[in-house]
Parts: sequence; C-alpha cells; structure tokens
Amino acid sequence: MQLSGVIYIHRIPDVRFSGSSVWGFRMFWELCGETSLKNAVLMTNMWGGITPETGEAREQELKNKYFRAAVEKGAQLRRHYNTPESARMVLRDILKNQPIVLKVQRELIYEGKEIGRTGAGAELDRKIHEMIRKYQEKIGMVEEELRRADTEEEEETRKDLEMEKRKMQVVMEELREDLAGMNAKFEGVRREMGERIKVRFGHG
Repeated sequence: MQLSGVIYIHRIPDVRFSGSSVWGFRMFWELCGETSLKNAVLMTNMWGGITPETGEAREQELKNKYFRAAVEKGAQLRRHYNTPESARMVLRDILKNQPIVLKVQRELIYEGKEIGRTGAGAELDRKIHEMIRKYQEKIGMVEEELRRADTEEEEETRKDLEMEKRKMQVVMEELREDLAGMNAKFEGVRREMGERIKVRFGHG
C-alpha cells in the first residue's frame, strides 16, 4: 500500500525534547526512511496551552535542532490548533503528495527481512533490551539489599524488597513476551503479504 503521507505529532508545550521523544522520533525516522520523509508531516499541537511567543520559540528550536535533518529531507512542519480547519489544512497538504512506500514496507515485503532486522525493528529491539538490562540491574540492587536485611528487625523491609523484586521480574518477563510476540506477529504479516504479491503478479 502506497501512502500519501504520515504524521508525527509533537506537543508544543513540552519544555524539553526528552529521551522518550528522541526515541519516538528515531522510530518514526526508521519507519519512514530518508527517501520517504518528503511525504512526512511534523505536526505540533496543543498550542492553546502556551503563549504564541513561547510556541514560536519552541517551533524554531524543533526546526533548527531536533527536526532539522528531517526538514532537510523534505518533511513539512505544520501546526494543529485543535480545530477542524487546521486538521483539514494538514490533510490537504498530504493529499497533494505522490504516494510512496515507507522504508519498513520495503524491508518487510520486497527485501524479505524479519521485523527485527528492519531499521525500526532493530531500534525497537534495542530499546526493549535496554529496558530489560535496566530492570536486571535494579533487581541486582534489590537482591544486594535483601542480603543485608537478614535480621528479624528488618523482616518488613525484606517483604517490601521481595515484592518490589517480583514486580520487576513480572515487567521484565512481559517485555520479553512483547518482543517475541512482535516478531511472531510481523513475521506472519510478512509471509501473508509475500503470498499476496505472488498471487497478484503470478510468481511462484
């Protein structure tokens, strides 16, 4: 499926382009690919929560710093003022574009890559493994505290630490399951799309 455009949304009241924003935008870049960024819209919203002067300053910072590389590749910076008309303006701009396929589509369908070997999949895989590693470190710290809390007077502390450890182990296991489920789901989609291509073009 070719797309006329994709939209990345950023809250203009956000004081900083935080770690989660940086990662989210990196994922957006990997999904689109450099050649598809000309069909991307970088849309800021929630303009009603700040003064126009502050909004202008933050928009310029986004354009000249965080979004600079994407803008240089053709991405358009647009505003959404929480009105139907501003939304329609963005959509009208998108509909003027020549439809294209995204990088992740090319990687999955035409190059036959597993989701974990695509740019976006590899970035997501890296992020999940980073989160798992951090939880492992936290669990290690809790286990060290448990070794120290070995007297009856600290029994309540031990119970709290054990509960915290179990919670982190559950979250860590959920992350592993999410990663495995994502890979299985997208592998199924890739096979299905490959079969559709064969049927459509008479291959195989």
